[in-house]
Amino acid sequence: MWWHVLAYWFPKSQGFQIEHEWDFEGRIQRPATLAVLLGQDPIAVVDLRPEISREALRGHPEQAKAIVRRDMNRLFDEVSIWSAQPALCVISALGHQWNAIIRPTDMTSEMAKVSLGYDWYGEWDDDVRSEKSYRSLGSYLKVLKSARKCVSPGCHGGNADLVPVART
Repeated sequence: MWWHVLAYWFPKSQGFQIEHEWDFEGRIQRPATLAVLLGQDPIAVVDLRPEISREALRGHPEQAKAIVRRDMNRLFDEVSIWSAQPALCVISALGHQWNAIIRPTDMTSEMAKVSLGYDWYGEWDDDVRSEKSYRSLGSYLKVLKSARKCVSPGCHGGNADLVPVART
């Protein structure tokens, strides 16, 4: 289902490619369930979290959210350093419920916490199939797409030229 959501917002006709179980050629600890690439650069990743149940969110919501946010921050930090895109979206999904961040790729999660404060969007309250999520996630992803750099698939000259992006 999440593949279809991403395919709708990031169509192949606009140069986007969706990868399943994407590990950025071994550069990240745990593969993202799905990744949206523009050329070779990630612009969005989805982390499906079956091990965090809805019951855990209801019974121990702050503990469950803290675990997921820790993992989302790690995924953002591991992926953003390699992306030439100006921003990266990380979506954590618990079934149809979701939580997301969009951050500039020139900062770490710690830097974002200091300068942006609380930057999480969606609190696993809405079903991604709802009209409310369609509007809110859609506007969120439109902002991400408008910030993207237009690149061609071969612009990096292959993976040998990939280097971490310097952070200031």
